[in-house]
Amino acid sequence: MDVELTGRGTLAEVVLDTPPLNLFDGGRVNQFLATLDGVERRVADRHARAVILRSAGPTFCAGLDAHEFQGHDRTSGEALTGRLLGAARCLAQLDVPTVAAIRGFTLTLGFELALACDRLVA
Repeated sequence: MDVELTGRGTLAEVVLDTPPLNLFDGGRVNQFLATLDGVERRVADRHARAVILRSAGPTFCAGLDAHEFQGHDRTSGEALTGRLLGAARCLAQLDVPTVAAIRGFTLTLGFELALACDRLVA
C-alpha cells in the first residue's frame, strides 16, 4: 500500500510510502483519506492519543503528480483541488496532537499536509 497506518502503543503512524518523491495521485488521495478514517477510529476508541505523519524515502512529499491535472476543465480541476485540500482539512481536524516528521522536499500538497499538523519536526 502507498499510504500505511501503523501503531506503536498509543501512537498512530501514517507513512507516505512511494519513494523517492511520495507524489500523490487520485488513488493515493483516496488511500490517504481512508487511512485518516482508520486514524479517526483509533482516536475515537482511545487507542491513539497522537499521530505522526512521515515518509519513506528521502523526500517527505513533493505534492501532486502533475499528470493528474491532464484532461481537467476548470470545474473538474477545482473539484480535484477541493479533494486534495480536504485531505489536509481532515488531518487538521483530528482531536489529538499531530506531528509531521519532515525531510527533503515538502511541496504543494505535501506542504499543505505538513501545515495541517500541530507540530513540524525536520
